[in-house]
Amino acid sequence: MVDDARIQDCHRRIAEGWLPLMPEGQWSVSYLFWAPAGKAVYTETTAIDREGKAHPLSQPPAVHEALHELRDAMSDPQRGAWISSEFKLTDDGVLEASFNWDRRFYWGVHAGSPWAPDPDPDTPDVPDDNAFVDELERYPREHLFLPAWYPRHRVVDGERLDDAALDPRRADPDHHDRFETPRNAAVSLPDEVKPLQDAWGWPGVFASINDAVLGNMDRREGREADALLGETGDHERDAALDALIDDAVASTMLVLDRSPALASVRLLREWLAVRGERGPANLEAANRGDALAALLDRTGEVGDAARVTRARLESIVRLVVEDNVDDRFDAVS
Repeated sequence: MVDDARIQDCHRRIAEGWLPLMPEGQWSVSYLFWAPAGKAVYTETTAIDREGKAHPLSQPPAVHEALHELRDAMSDPQRGAWISSEFKLTDDGVLEASFNWDRRFYWGVHAGSPWAPDPDPDTPDVPDDNAFVDELERYPREHLFLPAWYPRHRVVDGERLDDAALDPRRADPDHHDRFETPRNAAVSLPDEVKPLQDAWGWPGVFASINDAVLGNMDRREGREADALLGETGDHERDAALDALIDDAVASTMLVLDRSPALASVRLLREWLAVRGERGPANLEAANRGDALAALLDRTGEVGDAARVTRARLESIVRLVVEDNVDDRFDAVS
């Protein structure tokens, strides 16, 4: 739960530590960019004097401490922590803040920094991918809230760590090898879902679906694994595939259930938009910050909207899961 009092206290401490840096009567506004990544903090403070000239400043340790605490206070179990922040302090002590949750920044002296990479292809990105993975480990995000650019894997000595390095269960070579073909099979989206590839939130949902299929597949052992691989006959194989689909759908919906209902409403809006459909009349009633699961048992318009939203999303998720599983196990046949 967000601690508003703690957040307000952090804002107060930032302003109180920053304001004394400004010579009274000699400046009009000051700007601060602050972004931690890995073991470093990338920051710049500039004061604009009465003549419009910019002057660099260094923030005291107390401001950095307050910023670290602010980021932690604003973090969310599903959404993680913001990536960077920007502040504006006016000469009358008014502090304004904005927070970037989804956009990568590139530190340097090149044109376009911090929002564009260095145009020199030989210049490595700063921060590098591993620094962002560090932040993801500190403040995990559900796939729904993970931007497409965000690195998922650490690179060591030029080699990307694969899932076996991150998941000890997959490090069992015998278990891993049994599912090598379906694991490595190419998968595609159903045609009716492909327009969502670039829609808000859906790339994260598709990543969650893929993880759910692979994770539930890897949990199959013994006769369940035999059945999935068609080693016990067609009847058992069909039943095993249906069970895998059901489990992967349930795993994906658990992520959506724990996320704010307003995210699910936005996902459904994106689906309706690409299909040119009108949504349920009461859809906005579920556009709330509460977890979707918390609204499902409500009576009245809010509960009705939440249940309709979830049912529609589950039907889309099932379409994608079915294609994902079919693509993987068609490769086994």
